[in-house]
Amino acid sequence: MKKNALIVTMILLLPIALSGCAKRPAEELQAADQAIAEARSATVKEYAADSLQAAERTYSDMRAEVEMQDGKFALMRSYDKAKELAGEVKMASSKATADAAKAREEAKNRASEAIQAASTALGEARAMLAEAPRGKGNKADIEAMEADLTGVDAAIQEAQTAFDGGSYREVIAKTDAAVAGADRVKGAVQMAKELKAGARQQRS
Repeated sequence: MKKNALIVTMILLLPIALSGCAKRPAEELQAADQAIAEARSATVKEYAADSLQAAERTYSDMRAEVEMQDGKFALMRSYDKAKELAGEVKMASSKATADAAKAREEAKNRASEAIQAASTALGEARAMLAEAPRGKGNKADIEAMEADLTGVDAAIQEAQTAFDGGSYREVIAKTDAAVAGADRVKGAVQMAKELKAGARQQRS
């Protein structure tokens, strides 16, 4: 009789016990899913890869924790750690997005400065070439340098197009090449001037 009463009591208490079991923190998990999804943008991947990787690791830890708790007996589950990790995912994802925005703005500023520097270098090279010694012996050299500066100008135009399209890292590569080309022409003109000056001294 007592045994039957105990069984009945356990049956009656079972719903109460089950109602006290830890439930999946659906709202927190959904918020974490959304946060990491937003952080997986092309901009973040390009400009804040390390921060994104940190967020991804925390997200993986959260999912693993949830799966582990899901696999436990109902009365033994606890999603406290999963909730904590979900909050960390949101913070890490927000940091990755903020880091990317900052890095992109810095890259934009560097790209703008690089275009200006390349344009200045081109102007200086053209001015020097206009004053370069000319004669039958160096006509071909002058034409070659003029062609080089045409290429420099084209590279700057391509850099500007890349800048307008938001490809700031491409801008740096193109402007570096442009400045190098302009510097080569400036160096060649300077050498030609020095050779001509040396020849004059010898004649005098």
